[in-house]
Amino acid sequence: MANVDNPHGFIHLKSLGGGDGVVREYIKAAGDGTRLGIGDPVTFTGAVDTVEQYDQDDAVLGVTLNFGAGTTLTNQSVVLAFEDTLFEVQEDVNMGTAAEGAGADTVTALAANTTTGQSKFEISSTTVAASALDLHLYQVAPYIDNDGTATNARWFVLFNDRQYANAIAGI
Repeated sequence: MANVDNPHGFIHLKSLGGGDGVVREYIKAAGDGTRLGIGDPVTFTGAVDTVEQYDQDDAVLGVTLNFGAGTTLTNQSVVLAFEDTLFEVQEDVNMGTAAEGAGADTVTALAANTTTGQSKFEISSTTVAASALDLHLYQVAPYIDNDGTATNARWFVLFNDRQYANAIAGI
């Protein structure tokens, strides 16, 4: 069965212990020309309580819950990424179910949808390796309409490189 190609960034699911996510408010500075999409991972800028879109290999603070237009000062609700915070994200091309437990990076050069504000972040399938990359591929999302052996499968992932923890090697 073919999966629908619908990149949506990172959707918070729960913690592995079953608890809800922790949400905090931050600011996207007016001088930051990058749009923040719903589901974009963010990191601190260095200024107090100010976030920006995540760049490869930055420590992730969490994932935004609202849209932040370019060059506009916006408040950003962020689900914090802890060691047990599970997110759903789509792969860019087929990795296969054998990738479960491995590490991977994200495709980061995708701007949010200007109509819906939805993130377009995806798993970079070509980066899958048994090392501590940006993401830990926890499992293929167990949905009836999600085929882990086909392109654009949705995955449950944990962030490896988090603001409040150390990276974990893949298996």
